[in-house]
Amino acid sequence: PKVILGDHNIDTNLKDIFPVGSGITKPSILEFDNNSRFLWKEEGNRNTLDNISNEYIAYLLDKHLGFERCPSISIVKEGDTYSVLSKFVEGSAPVENASRIHTIPDDELKELLLFDLIIQNQDRHIGNILINKDGKVLLIDHSIIFGNDISSVFEQELRLDESELWFG
Repeated sequence: PKVILGDHNIDTNLKDIFPVGSGITKPSILEFDNNSRFLWKEEGNRNTLDNISNEYIAYLLDKHLGFERCPSISIVKEGDTYSVLSKFVEGSAPVENASRIHTIPDDELKELLLFDLIIQNQDRHIGNILINKDGKVLLIDHSIIFGNDISSVFEQELRLDESELWFG
């Protein structure tokens, strides 16, 4: 594949590929000979070019706004197929349960919520919030953004179902 947007260097041989997570987009981890690892989502598997573009747009907004909560993203093309590559963050793990969210300081939670409101994220849940080995909260999976008006995002985010909502 060839990187068409982004800064990732993948000019090395693919060593391994394995599925990860349980998302409907069927993400995989790609590992290259230089031991770099990326999360990969290919067009298809319920991913459209819009979804792939959304991932990149959210990353750029996150970076521009200074939040720095999204792993770096590149869009690659192989033949007629587009994919998104997200830098795999070693030592990170999904939040997995709503009670773990309560360990995150309120000012960080507000920043995370603000970012999701700005991008109108339609799919924030505890499975796509990571905490790295240093305790930094990272946000992944931005394929479904800018889809509804802001009032419907507020309604979705303010439901009190702790098993689904990231801020519990």
